[in-house]
Amino acid sequence: MSEMEQIFAADGILAERLAHYNPRSQQLSMAVSVENAIHNKQHAVIEAGTGTGKTFAYLVPALMSGKKVVISTATKTLQDQIFEKDLPTITKALGSPLKVSVLKGRRNYICKHRLDNQVALPSGLSTLEKKQLAHIAEWAVITHKGETTELKEVPETSPIWAQVTSTTDNCLGQACPVYDKCHVVKARKKAITSDIVVVNHHLLLADTRLKEEGFGELLPDADVVIVDEAHQIAELATSVFGTQWNLRRVQRWVKDAQLTALQTQQHVLTRKLDELLKLTRESRLGLQGLSGNMPWSDVPKGFASFLDELHECMSGLTETIKALSDDVEWEALWKRMGGMLAGLEIFTKPLDDKDTAHIRWLDVSHYGYTLHDTPIEISEEFKNLMKTYASSWIFTSATLAVGESFKGFSEPLGIDDAEFSLLDSSFNYQSQSMLMLPKGLPEPNHPNFAVAFTDLAEDLIEASGGGVFLLFTSYRMLNLVADRLRDRIDKDLLIQGQMPRGALLDAFREDGDAVLLGTSTFWEGVDVQGSALRCVVIDKLPFASPGDPVLSAKINAMRERGDNPFMQLQLPQAVISLKQGVGRLIRDEEDYGVLVLCDSRLRSKAYGKTFLKSLPTMPQTDSIEKVRSFYKFYDHG
Repeated sequence: MSEMEQIFAADGILAERLAHYNPRSQQLSMAVSVENAIHNKQHAVIEAGTGTGKTFAYLVPALMSGKKVVISTATKTLQDQIFEKDLPTITKALGSPLKVSVLKGRRNYICKHRLDNQVALPSGLSTLEKKQLAHIAEWAVITHKGETTELKEVPETSPIWAQVTSTTDNCLGQACPVYDKCHVVKARKKAITSDIVVVNHHLLLADTRLKEEGFGELLPDADVVIVDEAHQIAELATSVFGTQWNLRRVQRWVKDAQLTALQTQQHVLTRKLDELLKLTRESRLGLQGLSGNMPWSDVPKGFASFLDELHECMSGLTETIKALSDDVEWEALWKRMGGMLAGLEIFTKPLDDKDTAHIRWLDVSHYGYTLHDTPIEISEEFKNLMKTYASSWIFTSATLAVGESFKGFSEPLGIDDAEFSLLDSSFNYQSQSMLMLPKGLPEPNHPNFAVAFTDLAEDLIEASGGGVFLLFTSYRMLNLVADRLRDRIDKDLLIQGQMPRGALLDAFREDGDAVLLGTSTFWEGVDVQGSALRCVVIDKLPFASPGDPVLSAKINAMRERGDNPFMQLQLPQAVISLKQGVGRLIRDEEDYGVLVLCDSRLRSKAYGKTFLKSLPTMPQTDSIEKVRSFYKFYDHG
């Protein structure tokens, strides 16, 4: 019996030492694949269906390897779960003495220096912000880790956090007067000396790009990198490997400079700082009426003059502040301004029509905008990243393959020398679930679709007794259906936007029979176990909008190469997204439910078979009566 078998077997170490442990062949197979990849210094790509127990399947061989391992997750929530729950459970069961740590981005740690400055000069804060600042100051005296999530009295969305945490921009590094007490420094030092470090994807990628002054890098010491929820890594890498210039970043700089001017009595700068702030607001007004993403060609012609004015004003301030750079605070502000100027210069230069490697575009929000220069392809850069750092990279998720092919995941990342494994879910979908493909619905873009969808949803809510997720690909359809359902059902209607996502999910779980309407944020990373969720209804196949500037550029580049962007890019992305949504239904061995896919193209288009082949095997029906019978079997008729 191999070492992994001794640990994962029905009479193995985990079964002996963990309550409620259930052996799963898929979990053992994954653990062996991870063990082999680490031992042989190879890469592995593993799709592990829902219920596999993939976290334990990679943690055990990682802990047993004796190597330095970096584990990267998609979210801070998952980071905390692995560090606070899964790792302690496994290390205790295995009797492992290894050092483990969690490392988050700078904004998750209180900055003592910025907090002291804000407390000394709280001008410009609202009454609520002053109250929140007092809470933070009290907590900062007693905290050991300095993680902002420890303080429940101040919401994570409060603007005050931006004033008392640091970024790579505004950190003073070793010149900071309280450098020896810095929580970020302590967390980094602990990570560098730990055997297992849990990070998130953004930090993983940023660590390879940003050589932060005053801090050692994390990855060069790693032997193994395990990327969990790996289906998200390509999109994030595309963003990190590009250049962004954010208006709010400039406005935050002005706020810091105004505070420093007050502290150092540089009143002559006040007018120039006010002038820059005024220009930032005017530049946003130059985009009045616009929102969302748009290609550079659609940006109003006059907008370039705003960027030129901003560049000129910022350049003048840089020269003025340079003369003050003997002071550590002004030196840091001068360096920050230099970085922002360098970024802005990219966008003030004319667009090179011959540059086919990048796409320039604009993202407009309610308060500001972000300029983007994004690489169309990242495969070479990501491949080089893998070669430069750890000898073994292991990518895993419940959704990586389309059918049995991993090309949609691996090719954009340049992964061509890995072992690929496809492990089915351990849940019994044949007896626990049913797939409904309703007949007679118009196509999702038809004017009558919302009416027909609402009628069907009402029947499904009645059949299941509630406990329903209605998942949409757009806010427009969500709002149309919500308006029609309000007076037609006797269940609590929980609508995205009413309250924070976590609060909505808590209300849904506690109610037990509620109906939740959500868009993409509820398609993944949502875990509702038990009978509170027993029906998932999806309105439309989740094809990305071809109007997205980056996707449009990728499609054009593929066409020029003679590739088929629909089959090689758009379809694989949509299949992965659908699999994520479907994965909300069965989250535990005792769960049951009906999945309803309302897009008639699953039947009418040839590519519909590609979607269906990628889903768990479950009984299919087009009959609401059979759905009713399914729920009656579970005593919910």
